[in-house]
Amino acid sequence: MTDKTRYINITFTSGKKQRFEFMSTSEDPNVVARKMETMLASGHLIIHVEDRVHFYPLANVESVEVSPAPVKTAGFIMQAIRELD
Repeated sequence: MTDKTRYINITFTSGKKQRFEFMSTSEDPNVVARKMETMLASGHLIIHVEDRVHFYPLANVESVEVSPAPVKTAGFIMQAIRELD
């Protein structure tokens, strides 16, 4: 993994899980925050994978995890959180 490699884990309401690897395409941390806000506003998670584009309605998505976390995230995301058992 390079410092630009990111992973996205999607869990669907059906219980199906998918994991993708991608490279961060921008050094600007504001880009990630804007993309997150745009995705939430559109109601869809849209992913370009090789020669296909996937459109996932957020109503069918239980959770999305991006790791490692971007340096800057959207303003509505709680930060400095520690997960407990």
